[in-house]
Amino acid sequence: MGEAPSRKTSRHKPPSRIRYEKENPLLSIRIPKEYHEKVKDYGIRRCGSLSKYLKQCVDIQQTLVAMSIETLRKFFKLPANIVDELYSLYQLKPSSTHVAKSFSDLGLDYTIQTSSGMKLNIAICLAYLFLCGYGGVGIKKIASITNDSLDKARKRIVLAATELLRIFYRMLINQMHQHLESMCPLEITDIMAMIMWSLIHSVDLKALAPIQKPSNRTQAPALTIDPKALQGFKETIENIKRIVGEIKEIAKKMEETLREEDKWKDSHSKA
Repeated sequence: MGEAPSRKTSRHKPPSRIRYEKENPLLSIRIPKEYHEKVKDYGIRRCGSLSKYLKQCVDIQQTLVAMSIETLRKFFKLPANIVDELYSLYQLKPSSTHVAKSFSDLGLDYTIQTSSGMKLNIAICLAYLFLCGYGGVGIKKIASITNDSLDKARKRIVLAATELLRIFYRMLINQMHQHLESMCPLEITDIMAMIMWSLIHSVDLKALAPIQKPSNRTQAPALTIDPKALQGFKETIENIKRIVGEIKEIAKKMEETLREEDKWKDSHSKA
């Protein structure tokens, strides 16, 4: 007696479906059951679907890397073979039809003088920050490509992070005052959550906390401070003072605007 034929039937797929599946392969991962719906819901709230959210995360990284490479190419006049090497390290292909913008194209082409008197271009500093931060190129590699000293390269990354935080503060305050009622708070909340998460898991969190003055009843322990750390702390304080001053100016303008609105409402209510 012959073997029974298989009942498994292959469903015919139209060419458009075959092409779609080839261009959009399936990504299958396993996560704990209690996270399954939460992850899907998070992706939907952020971008409409989990796949769109993951794609956005990758797009952000690739865009920043491409902008960083273009910034170094522009300022240091890097040869084509070095530029191609940088792209290959991040598994990116430079587009022949579209050239990535550099950070200077966004208005970040300005210099800041450090406490040691060194003047550094912020666009270049940001390129160092993102190329090192995404792990494709080490700081020594970048310094050798741009003929920088290792000390100067490290200063670039620190300055880029500090300046980026200052810009973020100004953007955040402006957005919260101008679009407080209409803006979607989800993106800002996500950023704040990531900052808080980083602080919670920082081994140096106690060192970042405000220093309390010892009371008269207890003897303060001897404290030794690294001069470099002290100088960095002083620079941070000065940056905070400047930011606080800017926030006060914004608050002052907001108060004046609210007073004008109250006067306008009173005049129209009496009319």
